Amino acid sequence: MNDLKLFTEVRSWLDAEKFSFSANVENTSIQLCLDLNHGLIPVRLLCEESPVILQVVCSLPVKAPREKIFGTSLALLRLNARLRMGAFHLDTEDGLVMFRLSQPIQPDSDLRKQIREAFDTARNTLDANFLPLILLFCSTPNARKGVSKLNLGGCFPDTTSGPSHDRFKWN
Repeated sequence: MNDLKLFTEVRSWLDAEKFSFSANVENTSIQLCLDLNHGLIPVRLLCEESPVILQVVCSLPVKAPREKIFGTSLALLRLNARLRMGAFHLDTEDGLVMFRLSQPIQPDSDLRKQIREAFDTARNTLDANFLPLILLFCSTPNARKGVSKLNLGGCFPDTTSGPSHDRFKWN
């Protein structure tokens, strides 16, 4: 088993699963987008040898704002502590958050099953953590100001007080 054979098998598996992707034979990498429950995630699959490893590298489409770098670092540290496989990484210079899962390939086991397990583990980890991370990034004064503009000039009145609110109180 080598990186090129793994690359060929990953491409074959992606074709069978009806994924749209682009492949680069020279560096045995594949790019695609995953459609998660809360958004699209760019994914890069890297096939390496010595030892043969399939890496699934995913970038979140939103960067952590500069004022959230410290909080994001702590959140990712805590998040990584409870992950069984893979890890989130933060580039503190530009706020880019990535998830990387490195799956060693066992030559005596079903290769397609190993590919599916690596892919599904990365997808499920991202699906479970995507929304909380995005909410963390967007909890800034600028984001709150932008969201407040969605009020559309009073189309959504304050329902926490007044006569209509009183109707919903328990007796």
